[in-house]
Amino acid sequence: MNIRYHALETACSNFKKHFEDYFDWNDIDLNFTSIDIEYKEVKIISNNYEWLLTYWEDDLDLLISERLEVGFQYWDGYTESYRNTFAKTEKNGFKIDYCNNYGNVYKILSISSKRVLSVDELMDIYFHRADISDYAHQTWQKNQSLALPLRANIEARQFSLLDDDQQRAGLIDTQKFIRFGNISFNYREAVTLRLLLSNCRISEISVMQGCTDAIELKRIQRIKEKLGCSDASLEELRKTMTEHGIILVGLERLASFYKYY
Repeated sequence: MNIRYHALETACSNFKKHFEDYFDWNDIDLNFTSIDIEYKEVKIISNNYEWLLTYWEDDLDLLISERLEVGFQYWDGYTESYRNTFAKTEKNGFKIDYCNNYGNVYKILSISSKRVLSVDELMDIYFHRADISDYAHQTWQKNQSLALPLRANIEARQFSLLDDDQQRAGLIDTQKFIRFGNISFNYREAVTLRLLLSNCRISEISVMQGCTDAIELKRIQRIKEKLGCSDASLEELRKTMTEHGIILVGLERLASFYKYY
């Protein structure tokens, strides 16, 4: 689908200028997307207008349901069509989506870079999300023509807001795991391990995981039980993790977990 038109190009140019003191556009690209599955419309903005054109020309919007999962997902884990299109852009070393759900509306902050970004760098970018969201919505309100059709066939009930039971179910994911010795961890547990070793706080980890602090604490408790240190503090847990060979070198890039599946 061709979405080349002046209003979108101008919006992206203004977005780039507005945030140029916050981000190094030579190193990263940011895209913010709002998907309303009830009113069947998509709104987008980016510092990289050409990337948006490429994304829509390759009809990736038809596959957008892959991206509607609360939390974060690396593009390494999407289908081949996504990976092939991503390879066309200059900043194709790393790409991650942060997705939040508000009823029938999904909002995705997507970050791409020439290199793998550290957890600290990702968190710094994420904490600007509210500013990016506010700016985007002001832009979209001023120009209703920026709304694009949602061409993917998505039913609202497919992506209802996660309740506590559903989030709890996410603690037990037997389809994807990584093993250290005789102990295996599912994907989300492995993500938590990586963030704990980076000295992230519980509140930061729950943001990255797209869940509540309470759910994240339950996940950490499950990790402790697997490691045989149920009553350990976080500092003691980190020490136990190291004793089991769970170190940052082994978890350096979360996207590489897919190699173990």
